[in-house]
Amino acid sequence: MSNQKEDKKSNNVKIKDRQKVFKITKRNNRTGKIKLHNNDVTPIDAVVFFLMSVFSLSVDKAFELTMDVHNKGFALVFEGSEDECIIKLNEALEFCQETSKKMPILKLNMLKIEIVY
Repeated sequence: MSNQKEDKKSNNVKIKDRQKVFKITKRNNRTGKIKLHNNDVTPIDAVVFFLMSVFSLSVDKAFELTMDVHNKGFALVFEGSEDECIIKLNEALEFCQETSKKMPILKLNMLKIEIVY
């Protein structure tokens, strides 16, 4: 079941997560990137696991991006069309919610990710 709803009259997409609704205004043919921010709670191994699972990255690439997040404060982990970014963001949020229920020690529900243009 998806947490994403598209309003056909306006180009708005609403993504529901953790009792919040994020409203993203769609603009046709726009390229976006997904940005992952550092936090002091989620273990490095959990971030690598998250990147491999959601973005289908190799262990080496996931670890490299995780170290960028840790050292620089953020990393761009995905680039694509606006629709692809919205779908990936939704998949990431759902993955974090489901994984946090099964393995709360990973603290994936504390990750902050966003779409940037």
